[in-house]
Amino acid sequence: MARYRAKAVEVKAVQVRSDNLRKVCDFLGGEERRNLDFSINYSTGRVGILPISGVRDGVTAAFPGDWVIKGPQGELTAITDVLFRAKYEQIG
Repeated sequence: MARYRAKAVEVKAVQVRSDNLRKVCDFLGGEERRNLDFSINYSTGRVGILPISGVRDGVTAAFPGDWVIKGPQGELTAITDVLFRAKYEQIG
């Protein structure tokens, strides 16, 4: 059976915390993109990332402690802190 290894991919990311939700908003495109591409509930810290049309159904949610990742082609996703630290290392 053939074996495969994941290719290295550089991403941008921000960790969701209750004290940096404005920074998360800016990272995702600012207030002008809010409710079009994402939503933020400032009382709970929940960040909802709306899917790119045709890519997948539903909303990806990030909660305080999770990370929001922007991939090389601008795709957005959320990932838990444990998985983020296992998969990514800071380069800059």
